[in-house]
Amino acid sequence: MRKISVWRLGANSSKRRTSLWSYEDESEEFSKIEGYLRKGKKIKSSWTPPEVEVEDGKNRKLCDFVLHPWAPVISEKAKDLLMPLISPYVEVFYLMEIRGNPYYMVNVHFKADCLDYENCVTVTGKPMAKGKNLYILEYAFDSHKVPDVPIFRVIDGPGYIFVRSSFVECVIQNKLTGAQFHDPGVSPFATIASGKSGNVVPGVLE
Repeated sequence: MRKISVWRLGANSSKRRTSLWSYEDESEEFSKIEGYLRKGKKIKSSWTPPEVEVEDGKNRKLCDFVLHPWAPVISEKAKDLLMPLISPYVEVFYLMEIRGNPYYMVNVHFKADCLDYENCVTVTGKPMAKGKNLYILEYAFDSHKVPDVPIFRVIDGPGYIFVRSSFVECVIQNKLTGAQFHDPGVSPFATIASGKSGNVVPGVLE
């Protein structure tokens, strides 16, 4: 089986980095935006910036990629550099200012049917059947179906964002900070338990 260059996109979750968390809100508007972002549905004119809590402080570094549980959050610098590459596959919306700098939330709406279901490992430990939408811990891809696009989601996945080499190269060449590129074949829970960053790409400014 040939090696496929696909990584799961993440952001540095260290307490030495600024991060964002959304308030729990039972309003219909909040639930709609959350659902769109988690599932990669196009938002278009329905966008209302969700209320977020900023975990910041003088000892925290503000990066171009900021941790948020729903969707990638990026600086204006990152947006300007990445949009020529990713614009056909995403929607980008103004979120808020952090320390006077504008930040944007990225809704990745391009989805690919490219999983190797028999070799994906789910939370049940059993092989995944197509269309079951079980929580996947370890991803396996069909090399013949992986799209030649810089950023995408997968059909039947829990909402993770995946990127290809062109995205990674753009981040590294432009010295964008805070991004992490994880091996999709490694469980995120295993990464957390290890206490390590999980980034597997050299040259990334985490």
